[in-house]
Amino acid sequence: SYLIVIDFECTCWREKNNYGQEIIEFPAVLLNTSTGEVESEFHTYVQPQEHPILSGFCTELTGITQMQVEAGIPLQICLSRF
Repeated sequence: SYLIVIDFECTCWREKNNYGQEIIEFPAVLLNTSTGEVESEFHTYVQPQEHPILSGFCTELTGITQMQVEAGIPLQICLSRF
């Protein structure tokens, strides 16, 4: 049997607001639960659409830079590749 492990990173702000969070990093691994081996890996940065400029807090918290998300792909394309 297999397990997919996903660890999204999303947009965020230090202050509370009503902005919806958007995925900015989509990493995943396919783990063979019988052997413990990683069978496959997937990783991409995702371009946020609603708030395309990352907050300084977001970059500080996640380590993801504006340049990385700008070089990323839209979420719809990411999902089709996954």
